[in-house]
Amino acid sequence: MFSPIGAVSLLELRGTLGEILTYWENRDVFHKICKEIGYEYEDVDGLPYIRDRIEPDGSVFPAPTHLGASAFGYVIEDVFKLFLIGTDRFHLCSPSGEKLVGSNLFLELLDLNYEAEEFSKFTKHNFGCQWFFLEYPTYLISTKNWDRFSKDFLIENNLIDPGYVLPIAERVRSFEGWSLCVVEDDIPKTAQDCLSLVEFNREKRLTSKRGRPSLEKARAAFAAMGNNKGSLSWTQVQNRLENQTGQRPSPKTLRDWRDAASNPRGKK
Repeated sequence: MFSPIGAVSLLELRGTLGEILTYWENRDVFHKICKEIGYEYEDVDGLPYIRDRIEPDGSVFPAPTHLGASAFGYVIEDVFKLFLIGTDRFHLCSPSGEKLVGSNLFLELLDLNYEAEEFSKFTKHNFGCQWFFLEYPTYLISTKNWDRFSKDFLIENNLIDPGYVLPIAERVRSFEGWSLCVVEDDIPKTAQDCLSLVEFNREKRLTSKRGRPSLEKARAAFAAMGNNKGSLSWTQVQNRLENQTGQRPSPKTLRDWRDAASNPRGKK
């Protein structure tokens, strides 16, 4: 991958996580990570066995039953995503080695991970490992997944906010084939580091705003709606809040507020 000095590509990061969380060497920590992520977990003949993941709000994210190496890979993918949700430093790196530091496109791509996960639930299959604009398993920036599905279909089923996603899609095309990279000094070095980031970021992801402008007025207005969209689409909720407050939170932010309100103490 394209990793200038001090940067680590997402593919390299995932490989590093796999190395430091080797199941046989760190079984106790692996068990704790499974519990923190929310998996129903047990050992079967000395191999990890996981079932559906229980989200912080008590909802169930359906996952196929996995045993052994397959279960290990599934958990590593979740640790990988939680690291990305919590990271504050990042680069965009071109095939020629050019490095853009701190591009907002990185945060926008990560936010869209939530939208893609909702799409996976809707279609009941794994949509590019739940990334819209990253190609799996290379994690290079790509519009292939996006172009596979009709934008009209996504909008019609309220799975994306067109005003938010469509401009990002056009920006992404300018970075086709680039690599998303994180800062080398930030990545976990031990299995315990992985456990710590899972413990921290699992709760943080419900309320993190990633440095965006304050949306306090919109949040108060949404709370007045019971922190629920009811029969409205997320786009209709956005329009209502924008008319009332002049602020337009993304569908992901609205869902985060809803989830945080239903689980205010972060109970597992």
